[in-house]
Amino acid sequence: MEVHFCFAKLNECLKILCSYFFGESLQLLVNKVSFFVSKNISIILLQVSTFSRAHKLAMARGFAPDIGTSLLISGLWTASFHLGNFVGPTASGFMVEAWGFR
Repeated sequence: MEVHFCFAKLNECLKILCSYFFGESLQLLVNKVSFFVSKNISIILLQVSTFSRAHKLAMARGFAPDIGTSLLISGLWTASFHLGNFVGPTASGFMVEAWGFR
């Protein structure tokens, strides 16, 4: 929550400065860049926390703490993350086409 508040305040300050000095077109660019940065930071925080939990759970279930286990967890985690990134939007697109948005 505190990180989001910090990014929101930084975004507002950049908007004010850009609209004052450069006009509205640069403000639109700052909006796009700040959204891109905040989205990617949130994805990084999600990836690190869930991967470390998966790794700790594997160690608790009796897997050996070696490079093979780390590679297995990394491969499974990455495959499931990217499969979800593909299946979610694809399935929701078909549902919107079939039933509509509202």
